[in-house]
Amino acid sequence: MMSKPDVLADFIKGLPAKLAPGEFLELVLAGDVIDFLAIELDGRTDPWTANPDHACAKLLSALERDRSVYEALADHLAQGHGLTILVGNHDVELALPIVQRELCKALRCRPGAVHFVDDGRAWRYGEVLVEHGNRYDPANENDWDSLREIASCQSRGEQTMSRLRPSEGSKIVHRVVQEHKNVFEFIDTLQPQGAIVAYLMAALDPSLLDRLPALARVMYGRWLSTRNAAGLPPKRRAARGVGDDDVDIENLALEALLGEVPKATRGPLLDVLRESLKPTDKSLLHMIVNRIEIPDDRLAKIQKVLVHMLKDDRSLDPQGPADQFGKAAARLRDATGARVVVMGHTHQARHIGPPDMAEYINTGTWADLVTVPEAALKPDSAGLAALQTWIVDLALDTNLRTVVPTWAEIRVDAEGRLLSAHLEPRPEPLATPQT
Repeated sequence: MMSKPDVLADFIKGLPAKLAPGEFLELVLAGDVIDFLAIELDGRTDPWTANPDHACAKLLSALERDRSVYEALADHLAQGHGLTILVGNHDVELALPIVQRELCKALRCRPGAVHFVDDGRAWRYGEVLVEHGNRYDPANENDWDSLREIASCQSRGEQTMSRLRPSEGSKIVHRVVQEHKNVFEFIDTLQPQGAIVAYLMAALDPSLLDRLPALARVMYGRWLSTRNAAGLPPKRRAARGVGDDDVDIENLALEALLGEVPKATRGPLLDVLRESLKPTDKSLLHMIVNRIEIPDDRLAKIQKVLVHMLKDDRSLDPQGPADQFGKAAARLRDATGARVVVMGHTHQARHIGPPDMAEYINTGTWADLVTVPEAALKPDSAGLAALQTWIVDLALDTNLRTVVPTWAEIRVDAEGRLLSAHLEPRPEPLATPQT
């Protein structure tokens, strides 16, 4: 969810001021431009909107909600600047011809004025390669073959023969995230995603432990993402292991709740988990709604688990691990001659490489983020007080949402040779090791 569309609109309006004489401006939106998964129609969401009229209705809902952004894009096009939109995994509906026509109509431009990259290709310009990045995330791969056939038939008014298979990630959003979002607003904003989200859901409402498979689904997408650590393209990965289609969800939940804790220390932490998530306890949600102070001993147990889960976490560090996406970028540079590869998808901004000549950039997100403050992890009375305040705000969805706008700023010459590439705002330089 993007709660501050005006910030993005102002950013788009300010782009021409960055141009030097003789430069041309191309704004590339690297996927997930519209979150069709989150838009309700007739009181429900869908992992994929098969009906083109329904997809258009969802588009119009998004246009109305974030009107300032689309007005800024319309002005951008009217001034003669370029606009490229890549299809991600939350907006596969943007590949449908009728949806593209409606979007161009809203942007007050002729058909073709917007360059849609809607068939699984990367966008190339000289030594620059841009793609969404979900291609290297097994939980969120697009069914491009079916999508291309569906769009092809719809462009001709023909009956579609293919049925698109939504990704596991889209099905999780549909079945789990939307089901629980009214109670747990942080389910898709808290970073890092995965185990910590499921743990805090259970901490707020221990009765969820009686439905462990449902809780585990929150982490399932994250688990699937780890199945491609090498960042290989979809059809070139190692053969799937026996039993991958019949994952033991309850064991997966336990593994995910324990996070990356070494097996040798899991016993003590498991005891803490059990103590902090007793189903017989009065739920924290009940206490918060009724303004009952959370006991310090219970806060201390929750804090201990959070400290373990967040140990060495660098998920929002622009120079942190790039995981399979960084490995895919390195492979793409070798294979194509591109000097910089840009992706989105993860919500985790990255700048890997020299300050003015990045080799891999992840553009991060303009959506809302929630993080655990360091003050709430300190093992003293002030830390417990900070944790109490944070948990209350988390449960009530107040005061915690932040927007951290980041983008890739890239310059090339007329022949497409890379002149500079960096994440904006520029990350702080790494500290020089003391010798």
